[in-house]
Amino acid sequence: MNSYVVSGVVLKRIETGEADRIVTIYTLQRGKIRVLAKGLRRISSRRSGSLEIFNMIKARIVEGRSLDIITEVEVQTGFRPLRKNITSVGTAYQLVEIVDKLSAEKVENAEVFGLLKEALERVSHGTDSQEIVINNFAVGTLKALGFWPRDKNFDGDWQKYVEQISEYPLRSARILTRLTERLKSK
Repeated sequence: MNSYVVSGVVLKRIETGEADRIVTIYTLQRGKIRVLAKGLRRISSRRSGSLEIFNMIKARIVEGRSLDIITEVEVQTGFRPLRKNITSVGTAYQLVEIVDKLSAEKVENAEVFGLLKEALERVSHGTDSQEIVINNFAVGTLKALGFWPRDKNFDGDWQKYVEQISEYPLRSARILTRLTERLKSK
């Protein structure tokens, strides 16, 4: 069996089987990949905390028949400060959802990886407003993936444009809007 090592950000996890999860990771080396994490939902699993959404990880993966299987994982950055603020968590969900919706599997794009890492760091450190981070990230990602010309400014509603491309609504955007409205009303 062939194996490979990747660095990436965990985008999402889906439960499968009795104790397994399918984990979607955006990697520097291979783009967006889906891997099987066997036994991850067991209480005794040592990897479960490492494969949390938003974590920047380094992982060893073995090629499998239908899905590759993650065998080792190490957290490089957990972006812990962003997990302390519900608005920051909502913003981070929106960032990873944009990457997940717009990226094809196994298409490497170092620029998108860099944009995602930088945006998560900005959200984590709170250096910019959440809206500025999301807007800059979404437009940068659209340009990096070829959905918008690099030399043209994007003046439209990026959210509607992303939803039109992916043919699915962005769930995280609606959740973030609801959270913001609730926090303002208190």
